[in-house]
Amino acid sequence: MTVLHFVTHLFPPAHGGLELWTLRIAQSLARTGVRPLVHIRAPRDEFDYGDMREFEGVEIRPLARTREVLEEPLIRSNWPRLKAERWRLDHLLLRNTIREEMRREPGRRHVVVSSYITAEGFLASTVSSDLGLPHIVCAVGTDYSRDYREPHGRLIAGHVLRNAAAVVTMNEEQERAFRRDLGIDNVRTIRPSASEQMMAYRWSRAHDGTVRLFSDTGFSFKKATQVLLAAFARLRAEAVPVTLAIWGDIHAGQEDYWRATKAAWQERFADAVEFRDHADVTEVWQRLTASDIYCSATLGEGCSLARSAAMCVGIPVVTTRCGEAADMAEGASHVRLCDPGDPDGFHEALKQACADVFAGTMHVDTERVAQWRAEFDVSRERELWVRVLSDVLA
Repeated sequence: MTVLHFVTHLFPPAHGGLELWTLRIAQSLARTGVRPLVHIRAPRDEFDYGDMREFEGVEIRPLARTREVLEEPLIRSNWPRLKAERWRLDHLLLRNTIREEMRREPGRRHVVVSSYITAEGFLASTVSSDLGLPHIVCAVGTDYSRDYREPHGRLIAGHVLRNAAAVVTMNEEQERAFRRDLGIDNVRTIRPSASEQMMAYRWSRAHDGTVRLFSDTGFSFKKATQVLLAAFARLRAEAVPVTLAIWGDIHAGQEDYWRATKAAWQERFADAVEFRDHADVTEVWQRLTASDIYCSATLGEGCSLARSAAMCVGIPVVTTRCGEAADMAEGASHVRLCDPGDPDGFHEALKQACADVFAGTMHVDTERVAQWRAEFDVSRERELWVRVLSDVLA
């Protein structure tokens, strides 16, 4: 049996697409006979896992509690290099934890799997090197769309990717870039699967005179929620009868801005806007199928679980040309794409989509939807991951 040591920053019950993906892929691979073990880096003031040792059948090992004991002198001294020292501590704690598992089960193969190249990927790279273990690094979203375009981040990413036993990307743009820029060929794109329960939902809403826009990307700079809000305001100013619902958490560190923005928009547009915090996924799917257009102005994605769910449900979509949408949705009759970071382009795409809904010319490309549902099937993702593990362990 193989033990997969997932190295991640957060894990459910913390919210987030990356967290949900880690849970799903761990559960999925467990069905093949491997033992997933998730090592969590987040400090307790970000999310406190308490005494948890497993979540929904997946074993977890939070590093925070032991790290707090070790770093107490630095915290109480307001040590200026606390962040740098945390890298040292996390390296030691992760290495100790994995080494303990190797000693407990010496007959098993051990593989380290990390998500987010320039943070958890770097840590996993140094630890796997020390222990002589293969490391599979996963490119997710911001680590490519932001860090890989920043000088220091590019250097870290290059080191991690070149030293990995295998690289898993979540879209073809990432794969092409790594092959081109770094000259590596052990790269494979494996898109995260959609929830098996979600596949039961299909969009079939009849238009009733108001276009209901829906987004479940929450409130954050990187999701460009400000672009979606501005486009909605412009449509209202142009007398287009639209409403807007945005569900999801506020990105940590941006609370003051988004709370003030939400209050201002609610005062300005009253019942035409609805802002809601994180909701259960079944509620999200129900609201998705009761809306007219799914919207995401995101600045970059690996493969968005939220957006891929919208694609599989078959609702009209207005979004940016990145991630899985760039790979798979170009030319679909019910999808409107614009470039990331283009507020005017997003407004025009959304305005045209609303016009098509009103005119009755928004026709869902059912053939493409069927292709997407097959692409995001859980068994396909699991099969591709089994191939990667087989290659790494050969």
